[in-house]
Amino acid sequence: MIEWNDEAIVLGHRSFGENKRIVSLLTKDHGRVSGMMRQTKASNLRGVDQIGNKVQAIWKGRLDEHLGFLSLDLVESFTGRVLGSSSKLLTLSSATFLAHSVLPERHPYPLVYEAFNQFLASLKGPRWAETYVHFEHKVLEEMGFGLKLEACCVSGTLENLAYVSPKTGRAVSQAAAGPYEAKLLKLPAFLLNPALRPENFLDLSHGLQLMAHFFKHAMAEGAYKKLMSVRAQLLKALERGF
Repeated sequence: MIEWNDEAIVLGHRSFGENKRIVSLLTKDHGRVSGMMRQTKASNLRGVDQIGNKVQAIWKGRLDEHLGFLSLDLVESFTGRVLGSSSKLLTLSSATFLAHSVLPERHPYPLVYEAFNQFLASLKGPRWAETYVHFEHKVLEEMGFGLKLEACCVSGTLENLAYVSPKTGRAVSQAAAGPYEAKLLKLPAFLLNPALRPENFLDLSHGLQLMAHFFKHAMAEGAYKKLMSVRAQLLKALERGF
């Protein structure tokens, strides 16, 4: 019997029979894993397997590749931070769906896990929306689709970077864009400097559109369409509340 204990973020769950659930987790040291959890009155009352919850997970199985059984202890619930805010709830749903859909099972992603933690922590304050875009950027990097935003791919300049090539993912300066400007993706300044905030809703939406373009090449078609469906609702909610 194999057993391990790890901290984790709940990505989702689905019913299995009358009193069991299959729960998907993003763990700190074991990557994305799933396991069977028995439903009890206590676990239902605590809502331990709600998406976004921080938990301490114990996984047991005969072999690593088996589904295994999970027992979860709630560390921190984020339900109170998203209730009453459709945009926060949609952003949390987008984050958990993204991690569940694109990260292969049982492969550690410590940088993605840390970025997810930063996003969850940001739900307490005003910077959660741009922190979520940074989370998506980190997921792309870990998938091998990292954007190269340090310098202009045409001139090499570090100044006035304003666009991204939709083919290469490399930054382009305002001066170098020239007649190709309409074909390039907008690069909001807050992606270059985490200390900056989006200037307006359009700035934030440019960041989300940039990530969406490259997720289209990195995700299975069905998963991408589902993510974009959530994203369309999210953009409408953000526009109303920005």
